[in-house]
Amino acid sequence: MAGLILACARTTDAAIPADLLRRCALRLGPDNISPRPPLLLEEAGLSRAVVNPLEVTRVERSAVLLGVLFEDADWSTPGGPAPDGTFAIVRHDASVLELVTDVFASRTLWYLHTDGLFLAATSQRAIVMLTGEFVPSTEAVTWMAAAGNLGPSCGWDARLRRVPPATRLRLDRRAWTLSATREALPYRPRALPENEQLDRLRDSVLTACAELRLNGAQTALTLSGGHDSRSLLVGLARAETPVTCLTWGLKSSLLDARNDAAIARQLAARFGLPHEYLELDPDDRPVRDGFSRFLLAGEGRIEDFSGYTDGLDAWRRIVNEGFSVIVRGDSPGWGFPFVPINDFVARSIVHEMPLVDDYPQGELIRTLGLAPQHPPDELFIAEGESLDQYRDRIYNDFELPACMAAFNDVKCSYVEVVNPLFARRVVTVASELPDELRHLRYGFERVVADLLPDVPFATNGADEPLERYLMRAAVEAELITELSSAEARQVFSGSGLDTVVADLGRPLSEARRRLRGRVRGIVPERFVRAVRPVPRPHLDARALAYRMYIASRMATILRDDAAALQAPCDRSGDTRRPAAGR
Repeated sequence: MAGLILACARTTDAAIPADLLRRCALRLGPDNISPRPPLLLEEAGLSRAVVNPLEVTRVERSAVLLGVLFEDADWSTPGGPAPDGTFAIVRHDASVLELVTDVFASRTLWYLHTDGLFLAATSQRAIVMLTGEFVPSTEAVTWMAAAGNLGPSCGWDARLRRVPPATRLRLDRRAWTLSATREALPYRPRALPENEQLDRLRDSVLTACAELRLNGAQTALTLSGGHDSRSLLVGLARAETPVTCLTWGLKSSLLDARNDAAIARQLAARFGLPHEYLELDPDDRPVRDGFSRFLLAGEGRIEDFSGYTDGLDAWRRIVNEGFSVIVRGDSPGWGFPFVPINDFVARSIVHEMPLVDDYPQGELIRTLGLAPQHPPDELFIAEGESLDQYRDRIYNDFELPACMAAFNDVKCSYVEVVNPLFARRVVTVASELPDELRHLRYGFERVVADLLPDVPFATNGADEPLERYLMRAAVEAELITELSSAEARQVFSGSGLDTVVADLGRPLSEARRRLRGRVRGIVPERFVRAVRPVPRPHLDARALAYRMYIASRMATILRDDAAALQAPCDRSGDTRRPAAGR
């Protein structure tokens, strides 16, 4: 669970001692494993703590890299180019401090800049602890209620900022000013024959797998029955990289021949690789315990609990079996298996960025008295931008750093995560594909189908869908308890809170419960996406209540964090945004 906490003071007499960072780091670890002791680095005016350093964590006197690179490069010198990999980097010298993110900010870095102090961390909770204060962000609550995530840039604390993708954020330690440089993807299709386009795409993926720098760490590949992880399986097998394949889901999923669970087992056997199936069936432990572990690890940035219904016990097992690196296949923007008929659908339905104003009048969410949202202009389609380009751009620029990185937060509480599909060579090729090869992921799916044509693709997921999990009586009781609390009434002031609680208390007919709970397990999700009409966004009481639950619980967690160290730092300065860079 390698993480990073940094405190830089404008003057040495205002410096935060490394021991305070150590206490902060110890509070961040999961309660179901025994993390390694934090590594402390301290010099005049600057303290750093590496939380649970792993074999692949790179630490130098003036730099720390969390993640994995795809090249041998100078990553530690301030002012130098960002290396190729999936990472979060902090590096400094006497005059400058830099925070560096990879192409999609797959490892999130948060920061706070005041008149006398600069704090940065892979954890929002860490910064709140060090300041001894929690300043709730009402806009973050709105994004969670509307989208099930924290949106394009929000943190739970209104003072916090997130370093954008492909960015070098620089603190001038003498002038005490911030500036930022971002390398944006061009999205310019190349005029090449189709077969050459597909060859370039295939070769980029296989080369990225061959160039992983794992430093001998025990590694697992999360394997499903879909396209992304299959491309990595072939690439790692051809590179003779030793991996164990991991798949997780419900026990019953193994009985479905077209399920992720069954197809993943076939794929691993095809290459003679070990395969483990981790069962996520909920047990009789209190629902609150499982939710708490999920919220503490991921800091409540994302709603989807479907892969963690065992209370993160699978991740305890992964650590105890000696794995320290997980290879994942979250793909860059080379299409989506659903036709976005317009820009509204691409943003709000496909990429989970709806605004409260997108919901029809009369929806429960409209009665909660939520704060206004301030989406950036870049979230919307640009003049002259095709629908396929727009869909993939907002996926890369917003969904990946807001949603996929949030899932990485949960996993990185236990292991390091690397994604070869985020290698610069892969991302560049994907950004140069013409619309017709990105449409419905046509190009990538052709490439992967040709890599291993004798094993079918899965049509059903192995996890229990979140919608079905929320129908459990014990889950409903937990939601009602939290939303009836004083904390919930501080977070939600509108009249809708009582309506949501009342709706939860009404029994769902058994026939309706069975129908809603089973339909996603019977009908392949891809088919549902392709044929269903495109409505305005809608949230039933359970889905909305769960998002409200996350916001209420995170407010309590962060208030407790603010009081945990009893050593408030600099509260005096006004928070500053970095200057726009090019």
